[in-house]
Amino acid sequence: MLVGVMLHKAQYLQLVAGLSPLIAVGSMAVLSSALVGRFGCAVVFGAGAAVAAAGMLVFSRVPADGGLPLAIIASAFIGAGIAPMMTLATDVVVGSAPPERPGAASALSETASEFGAAWGIAALGSIGAALYRAQAQGGVPDDIPAEVADVIGSSLGAALGIAEQLPDDDAAHPTALVRQSFIGGRTAR
Repeated sequence: MLVGVMLHKAQYLQLVAGLSPLIAVGSMAVLSSALVGRFGCAVVFGAGAAVAAAGMLVFSRVPADGGLPLAIIASAFIGAGIAPMMTLATDVVVGSAPPERPGAASALSETASEFGAAWGIAALGSIGAALYRAQAQGGVPDDIPAEVADVIGSSLGAALGIAEQLPDDDAAHPTALVRQSFIGGRTAR
């Protein structure tokens, strides 16, 4: 799920808020694993999960217009909660393996991480795309050709690509529609 959330954050920061990929990645980079030595595994896992959940809840409320500061704050909370847990989880898995099997433990940990990442992207991506499509296609004016409406409903990137080819006056409505549809497709109700 985490990677699914990260996918949506990256799309928001780049396609809705208009940040460059480099700036978007930099705004999401938060790491703090020094807490483990001071507080122990259980506290770090519990606190990390709570902090990450709070960040995800806040991120689910980021608006299309003017939401960049809130998205950065939410991303910082998500990263601050997840980073120590991910580091600690790998350490616990590899550290609990017999001394002759650390490679197998590391491989298992990495496989589980990759599987979770793929599942998160598939689940959140599918749900988000379906909600986006329903909202975007429902908001397309009747005078828009069906082919253009299909492209608008296909993805945020494709819709913004079409809008960039229109004159500024004609592009304002579809751009606002698809950005709001993307936000509406991933916000908590």
